[in-house]
Amino acid sequence: MKISRPAYNPLDNSAELLEGLDARTLREIERAARSPQMFGLALSKTLNTAFIHCLHDPTANANETWEAWVAAMQTGSALFASAPAPEGTSVSCVIAHEKRTIPALGKPMHFTDAVTWLQAFWLAVICRDQNRMTRLCQVTVDQLLVSSAEFEEYIYPWVGALQAFWPQRRDLGEKLVAA
Repeated sequence: MKISRPAYNPLDNSAELLEGLDARTLREIERAARSPQMFGLALSKTLNTAFIHCLHDPTANANETWEAWVAAMQTGSALFASAPAPEGTSVSCVIAHEKRTIPALGKPMHFTDAVTWLQAFWLAVICRDQNRMTRLCQVTVDQLLVSSAEFEEYIYPWVGALQAFWPQRRDLGEKLVAA
């Protein structure tokens, strides 16, 4: 005996799914803005939201897909703006169309590492935000080394090479060779 079932298509209710996902992502951003120790999770959430938007919009034609990528970029940039700021101060960042005052981390955290910096930088490149690229290049490799994370040997020289490439510093060649 065969039981008939309606065909299942996970994209059938994609508008509902994406609205709920966007709302949860905004709550995560708000939580991180109040408690910047949550920025690592907020960046992961915004990136996952952007990826899921692309799953439902593979040609990335929908404005909501672009907005998801911009929110991820803004979250990554805010993370690196709040990390080096002195404790007790705050930084002002626009994330998801809203200006947010974010308490400074005041110190490197486990998520202010080289791989997260690379994600934030590539998001700025993808969104063609040259000001953010420039600000991210001001985060020194030494600041990224303070994180307890361990990576392959080439990661830090690669970050250094990107930081030399964008502002067109003279040491680019030597940084590329090191990477």
